[in-house]
Order: sequence, then C-alpha cells, then structure tokens
Amino acid sequence: MIASLVSACAAATSYASRSLDIRSDGDEVLGCLPHDADEIVEVADAAVYPARLGGRDLPPAWEITLTAGNPPLRLNPGECLTYGKLPDGYDNASPPSEIQDEWPYEFVIRSPTWGRYRTRIHASDFCFRRLDGEAEVVKVPAGPSLTTVESCRELFDAANGSLGWGS
Repeated sequence: MIASLVSACAAATSYASRSLDIRSDGDEVLGCLPHDADEIVEVADAAVYPARLGGRDLPPAWEITLTAGNPPLRLNPGECLTYGKLPDGYDNASPPSEIQDEWPYEFVIRSPTWGRYRTRIHASDFCFRRLDGEAEVVKVPAGPSLTTVESCRELFDAANGSLGWGS
C-alpha cells in the first residue's frame, strides 16, 4: 500500500525524482544523498521495493514511516539511510526481509516537504547480491529500460570489469 502511495505521490506532486547514491558497507545497503546535493532532505518515509518480474511478486523488503509527533530525520548531502535500520521516531511499516541475490530493487526516500528542485522523492534502482558474506550493490543507470535478473548479472559483470559501475 505504501508503495502505491509513494508512487502516486511521486507522479502527482513531483516533477521528477532526484537520484540517490546506492552503496554497500560490509553487509549493509545504503541509500545516500549525493555529496553534491545542495539541499537537506527530511525523511517522511522510506522503503526498499523489489521489482515485479515475470509475475513474481516479492514482498516489500522494508518500509519505514515517521510516527506522529516526532521530528523527521534530516539527511545532509552525503548522508545515508541504512536498509533495515530503524531511525529514532520511525516505525516499521514492513520489517526488513531478506533481499534476493541478483534481483532489481528500488531505494526510495520521500520527504514531507517540497525540495529545492520541486520534488519530494529521492530514489534509485539497484541490483543486490552477496559475495563472500558481504553485500554488493550496483546502481542501475538511469534510462527507460526494464531491469531484470539478467541485466543485474550484466551490471555486476561490468562492475567487476572495466566499465566503472560499482558498489
């Protein structure tokens, strides 16, 4: 339900979403404001959603929402929200579940206020896998293509080669 609300909110109230940097640190997946972002973003809610592919509908991997009466978390440029970690003042709308290897996901942060670029949504698609017990992510390049398990594998192959995409 929150996925529908976030998507509807993005389409109805934002000109376009702003990109997040997606990276890993040990076994953690991080959704970060780019270092060159020129605004502070308050967090109303956030989520990691799996792509629906081939009729396979995975449950939301994680959803959080700000509880009434609490001030929102404020992310400065370069600061991150960690998948599965519940910031103070937030509730799990959907507790963290296991992220599937080589499956495409979207990390979404929604602000309660309009940002400098007339958006409330900060989001990026990424692929995930575990390698030697560590999380590895690769951000999906922006564009109109559909990200699949096969394209995730290709992105990981490219990241480990010379094309420079990476975790």
